Amino acid sequence: MKYITKVGVGLGALFAISNLAHASNYYADGRTTAMGGTGVASGNYLSASFINPALLANSKESDSFGILLPSIGVRALDQDDTLSDINDLQDNVDNLNENSNQEDIDKFADTFNAVAENAPVFAEASVGIAVAIPFEAVSVALFSQNYVNVVSMVDAEPINSSDWATIEQAYRSAEASVIGVGVMDIGVTLAKQFSFDEHRVSVGFSPKFQQLHSYYSKSSLDDFELSDYDDSKNTENVFNLDVGFLYQWHALSVGLSAKNLISNEIETAPISGTSHTYQVDPNIAMGVAYQLEYFTVAIDGDLNKQTRFKHISTDDTQFVRAGMEGDLFHWAQLRVGYEHDLEGNFKDSITAGIGFSPFNVVHIDIAGSYADKTQAGIGLNLSLTL
Repeated sequence: MKYITKVGVGLGALFAISNLAHASNYYADGRTTAMGGTGVASGNYLSASFINPALLANSKESDSFGILLPSIGVRALDQDDTLSDINDLQDNVDNLNENSNQEDIDKFADTFNAVAENAPVFAEASVGIAVAIPFEAVSVALFSQNYVNVVSMVDAEPINSSDWATIEQAYRSAEASVIGVGVMDIGVTLAKQFSFDEHRVSVGFSPKFQQLHSYYSKSSLDDFELSDYDDSKNTENVFNLDVGFLYQWHALSVGLSAKNLISNEIETAPISGTSHTYQVDPNIAMGVAYQLEYFTVAIDGDLNKQTRFKHISTDDTQFVRAGMEGDLFHWAQLRVGYEHDLEGNFKDSITAGIGFSPFNVVHIDIAGSYADKTQAGIGLNLSLTL
């Protein structure tokens, strides 16, 4: 797990330098993360700008103002322990020579071959803020969210030799790259609810300014550091739009969300004649929820595959999610969930979390997701509602 922590440290540095603000592909907070990533039909009005704009119209009559400061989510996947292997190689290479114990040389070679064939390392994080004002005519929210997606890959050829000179030359010639993309959205959400007898229909949309940043670095495997992502940088300014729909009948809710309806992409600056392209494509998701006053169960599913880095198929995702929440008189909440990637690039995750909401005014939500020691995530948020 300490290597997943290293991913988080690298992401923190990326946030500090890139000056980002709303996410395109990944959103997490304490409640959403704990419930398996669900929210299209079960989210609250403060999370509407990030999950489904129509949720903004789903406030209670007593709600007059809400502020989310902030929501934070981090997720990392190092399914082959690549960062651990690289660290071992860097620690041991200077202690070996042609006179070293053959067992130690073979162990180094085995670790190098594993690194050469390992899957890329992925990490992503988001930070969001929102201010929402429910109105009977049209509810309004201002929002901003940071999104960072980082992938690290090793470019090396496996070796079949027990000779130290050959092994060392292969190691010194190997390269590792870090590709990072940050997406900044700043926008406004507008939503309206219509009632027909016992049926309620809400619609919402979020026009937003979107800024895309790309980062790319390449170094020898011996000098590799995950935080060395900003050797080169490109920036693109674009416009985008999210729309949402919510249908409610008694305790049943059905939601549909379409984010980033305008496809955009950004290419990294080339290094040694190589560049990478990141896509921001429409993400369409559907959710169903059954919500009682003190209990909620929800199921969400992505209706299309998300391709992010164009030429890295192991970065594609399409999630199916499920979650439950039990509420103790609006003072405390217990949540659990499950997340499955239909593309198989992320492992199935179990999620859980707790919430505290004294006087139903201050809301603190904390959650975690876990697949195994190579894949984990966290989500948390602080919000105020009046």
